[in-house]
Amino acid sequence: PTVPTLVASGGGDDRAFLWDVTAGSAGAVRRELVGHRDTVNALEFSHDGVYLATAGLDGVVAVWSAADGLLACTLEGPSEAVNWLAWHSRGHVLLAGSEDTTCWMWKVPEGECMQIFAAHAASVTCGAFSGDGRAIVTGSDDATVRVWHPRTGQVAHCV
Repeated sequence: PTVPTLVASGGGDDRAFLWDVTAGSAGAVRRELVGHRDTVNALEFSHDGVYLATAGLDGVVAVWSAADGLLACTLEGPSEAVNWLAWHSRGHVLLAGSEDTTCWMWKVPEGECMQIFAAHAASVTCGAFSGDGRAIVTGSDDATVRVWHPRTGQVAHCV
């Protein structure tokens, strides 16, 4: 986040929070982020601190304004739990990997699905954009790591 005292949390109580942890205080809830129906297990601030994405075992990916905690958009896609989130380093583009064997890429705040990456045979457990943002790397419970072309959705390498 752009505000160094702003942090986020999520948990098994199906809730996520934005906190202000100003020096010398125990921290105060700035806003509860309401909308998940199961454990919130992934949270990620955008590179510029404008947005906070949350995801959970309910398959919901929500994007919030980090400044005020208001919902910016809910992203449609995964049919099962979401395992992780990753933002592009230079734009408001978000990745999410799911137990349904797919990885999704959206443009935020429009909520437009830009690509679905589907070649894994099991849960997509980790992933990220490459440093230059020109590739996506995902890992899966199928014991493979795949490198993808973001624009085409095609696998460039699989190990």
